[in-house]
Amino acid sequence: MDLIIYIIIGIIGYVITLWLIFKYSKWANKNFTDKRMKVNKHIKLTTLKYDPSKTKNVDILRHIYLLTLSLNEDGRRTNNCIILDYPNNYPRIFNIYAPMLISLIDSLTQIILLNIKNSTVIIKFLLINYHETHIKFNISVWSDKNFLRHENSINKIYTSLNQKSRTYLNIAQKIAFENDSYIRFESGKELKISTDIRLDIADQKRNINKQFLIKNPHKMQVLIADENKYAVELLSLYLKNLGIIAKPTSDWNSAKRHIEDLIFKPNIIFISDNLLQDIDLNEIAIHILQKSICIVIIQRKGLKQIQNNAIFTQYLTQPFLPEILVKILNNCNKYQNSGGGGGGGSLDSDTKS
Repeated sequence: MDLIIYIIIGIIGYVITLWLIFKYSKWANKNFTDKRMKVNKHIKLTTLKYDPSKTKNVDILRHIYLLTLSLNEDGRRTNNCIILDYPNNYPRIFNIYAPMLISLIDSLTQIILLNIKNSTVIIKFLLINYHETHIKFNISVWSDKNFLRHENSINKIYTSLNQKSRTYLNIAQKIAFENDSYIRFESGKELKISTDIRLDIADQKRNINKQFLIKNPHKMQVLIADENKYAVELLSLYLKNLGIIAKPTSDWNSAKRHIEDLIFKPNIIFISDNLLQDIDLNEIAIHILQKSICIVIIQRKGLKQIQNNAIFTQYLTQPFLPEILVKILNNCNKYQNSGGGGGGGSLDSDTKS
């Protein structure tokens, strides 16, 4: 009798165990499927798969600029600085499906932003092939710090990423694959993530850069006071392409000596808002006003403003469009040609955009 009871209890226990395994497997499979569907849905919405019927002529730099402003807000939370490096002598009008390009850049950048702090992150375009109908770019996002533990294969790279950045990597890989390319990782002291993409040149070719002219650029004496060497190199190159040679320094005392010097007369001084936090321009305001120097604050944190209304001040948000830089330079020209003494603020209202 006892044996029969044990057998019955055993059968009941076995049935209950099978039922629990079935219910758990069903729940686990549903949970996995839901997550997979969410990821697939996110990838589909983010990549907006290439559709030739939706292409149109667009200024890609303006699209990228708006994206980088948003990325810079994300970067500030972890003290990351975003710099956009799209040479101001490159073409800008292409016949493309813009959301796909924006999603690619966003995904590559987020991979870094989600895994690193206190870094300079540069979004760089490099022209690698030029044809009459299309241009091939290498798009790279790199930081001056590295977080990867393994970089021998893409599978090992996954182990260095958090879950959210893995999703962005999947998105970037999908877009790269659709463009006959792949995602490359190069790491050492720095980290670089890149891919290649082909963009069709617009049917109606238009050189935007010709619209932005500066009067007598060779007569401009420009000084850049910035502790970020990457930002200095980029701004110096932009100015050089406009015909202006700038003197860079990461030391405020050196810049101050130039302002006070009786021989060297800079027309414009670019100062990062980070350096400006520890500077009192009122100490040398008399020299700035006597020389009619225009002060341009490079805004990354957006915190510092010059309180002295007598000093003519412009604000260059990082990242920036070439036309914004040109407008600021022309504003400074107007100020100095008018004999100076025009007070602070800007002659055009959109130089801080």
